[in-house]
Amino acid sequence: MWFFKKPFLNYGCFGFSLATLSLPLYVFVPKFYADNYGLSLSILGALILITRTFDAVQDPFLGFVSERLIQKNIKRTTIILCVIPLLMMATMGLLSPMGIMPISLWFTVFMVLVYTSYSAILINYYALAPAMSQDYEAQTRLTASREGWGLMGVVITSICITWLLNHFSQPAAFMYYGLIFSIILFSLGIFSMLTTRAEIASHPQKSEPTFAWSEVLKDKPFRNLCLGYFLSNTASSFPAAFFLFYLEEVIHSESYSGLFLALYFISGVISMPAWPAITTKFGKKNTWVLSMFFAVAAFFWAGFLRGGDIYEFGFICILSGLALGADLSIPPALLADTLEGKGTSRPFGIWTMITKMTIAMGGGLAFFSIDFGRSEYWQEYGYSMEASVAFLYAFLPCVIKIIAGFYIYRFVTDRKFN
Repeated sequence: MWFFKKPFLNYGCFGFSLATLSLPLYVFVPKFYADNYGLSLSILGALILITRTFDAVQDPFLGFVSERLIQKNIKRTTIILCVIPLLMMATMGLLSPMGIMPISLWFTVFMVLVYTSYSAILINYYALAPAMSQDYEAQTRLTASREGWGLMGVVITSICITWLLNHFSQPAAFMYYGLIFSIILFSLGIFSMLTTRAEIASHPQKSEPTFAWSEVLKDKPFRNLCLGYFLSNTASSFPAAFFLFYLEEVIHSESYSGLFLALYFISGVISMPAWPAITTKFGKKNTWVLSMFFAVAAFFWAGFLRGGDIYEFGFICILSGLALGADLSIPPALLADTLEGKGTSRPFGIWTMITKMTIAMGGGLAFFSIDFGRSEYWQEYGYSMEASVAFLYAFLPCVIKIIAGFYIYRFVTDRKFN
């Protein structure tokens, strides 16, 4: 099976290590600080919005810096290997607060350090795929391998964190997890970057050209793809941000969070190898749109669930997870096709900025909404927390996803099926 063969294995396995940080960073860490260090949800929401907005805004700058380093004959794999130790130290600091400064300041500083190092690695890691191959189908398989290994990393992470939380206190569990993450990142980082560097050297591409910001932003296919991706990712950010609150407020089964995440991401892993085969027949754009409408048809029903509907929600997780593989692998492959023969650092910086802007909006809105909803003022006026969370978690994302699907079908171009 191609998924476990060179060069897809060598390139994709590093996505596993990066994914082992994404789940705690975006799902567990904010609630960890609220439950153990007294940060109110409103303050957390503000800090998350500020740090994630900073993270999004800095990405084009990091892409610019990477481009300058590439021009000085510094390889992308070298950049990644140099930044890995910084990400390891920043993650340990974020997951193991030491109390030597106000907790809100500690949270802010280490979130910024984690975001900056993580982004610098991610931008260059994404840009390695076009350097390895310009072939239409190979691009899809490279991105599918990266995202597939990433999904497996998320599954292992959900199981690992659930086990640690069941056997240790939250501070101890996250400290141990920080050590586990560091070991995985260091070992897979060295293996993947060295083997990928050898693969690129054996298949040399043309030197990467440099384009001014104005030329990047004037590229209409790139702009259309970015807007479609922004809409699609915005729809996905709300369920990610409201997931734990949905389990707590709507179906009252927060203790099953690890199981639901495992069902969702395992389903995505299983479906991942199938999507490249579908794109070969129907094209990347058409397959992406098809997966969106399938996801809406499966996920819409989550808004109608109530307390105790555990089996029903588990079934929804499995069905919606099948579409996850397409949502993760196809957009970066379309981007690589769009950038054929062009510089990659700055466009990939914009691409990751879009991803993080949508996450920032979803995360900030989630904590503000929950904190206001729990206040006595809103309770007096008949505010229904359950209905509001169900709307923001399920119904609103489905509406945005439908709009994104129609926009992508109408305006996004596909190099082979246009």
